[in-house]
Amino acid sequence: MLDKTDEEILSELRKNSRVSSRQLAAKLHLHPTTVISRVSRMEKSGVIQGYGANLDLSSLFKGFLFRIFT
Repeated sequence: MLDKTDEEILSELRKNSRVSSRQLAAKLHLHPTTVISRVSRMEKSGVIQGYGANLDLSSLFKGFLFRIFT
C-alpha cells in the first residue's frame, strides 16, 4: 500500500525519472536515504516497472520517407 510520501515520489518521478535521489529528497523535504529505500521498495514490489523516455516522433523521423506496400 502506498502512502502520501510514496505518491509524492511517484508524482515527481513521472515528471522527471532522471532526477537524482538527492534532488528528489530536497524537493520533498526528505532524507536521501528515505527516497532511495522507498524507490527501491516500489521497484521490487512492481509498482515501478521501469523508466523511459518520451520521444517526439515527428523529430525522430524528420527527413525519412516511408512507403507502405499492401
